Amino acid sequence: SGTGGASLADASVDSEMVAANVVGVLNLATACWDRKVHFTHFSECELDKAAESFYMWTKEKAESVLEPFRERTLVLKMGITLNADLKNPDSGFARLKRHAAEGHRLASDPKCVSVLPELLPLAVGMIQRGVCGTFKLVNQGRISETRLFRLYKRYVLPDLQWPAQENDISQDVQYISQGIHREGELSETMDAERSLQKYIFEPNTPEDEPPQVGGLCGLGCAPHFWWFNIHPDLARSAIQCKSLDGLSLDPSI
Repeated sequence: SGTGGASLADASVDSEMVAANVVGVLNLATACWDRKVHFTHFSECELDKAAESFYMWTKEKAESVLEPFRERTLVLKMGITLNADLKNPDSGFARLKRHAAEGHRLASDPKCVSVLPELLPLAVGMIQRGVCGTFKLVNQGRISETRLFRLYKRYVLPDLQWPAQENDISQDVQYISQGIHREGELSETMDAERSLQKYIFEPNTPEDEPPQVGGLCGLGCAPHFWWFNIHPDLARSAIQCKSLDGLSLDPSI
């Protein structure tokens, strides 16, 4: 997610971000609509923070411009994206790690997380069936950035360090086991910490293996996701358009 984004009050307009996150999304949605092609857009869960981050503001605007296309559009809202490749520079954890390395404090308030190895097959199924609407593609429960780092340190990265937290809240408050009500296939997703244990910590990539670098926020860890069925007339534009890589964020955002 958009960790480290400057607030709207402090940030100048980032024209490239607007072009990718708003204009690019609108162009793709229009092209898909004209050709009667199903369109999938990945967004963020915490758009209530749009006033605090220019990145979040662009994501909120993107969802607004997609409203007229809702009959053929699937919007999947993601939390902190996590995969099993600990070295993948595009994962949500890698961005949080860079953010902490720059001296920024980790958040102690529980947030939604998306454990990709579990959730991507569900997303692929929804796209294949042409599901439309807005859904939270997240695991059950919420977990704070601080607790997330503690778990990574405990299970797979014993040398992991981050800035000391003052007046840190208890670990019990940093994790909420339930609270997200969904229906259909997404109702059976695992609890966030159980999913982390099964899909991230147990099979984590050995340190001596090269990272798998891919767009879509490190979705290269799931090669089956690249089957995207794009109309031939859209293929060239899709490859060139950054908005298809909407989850692969610039670390400076």
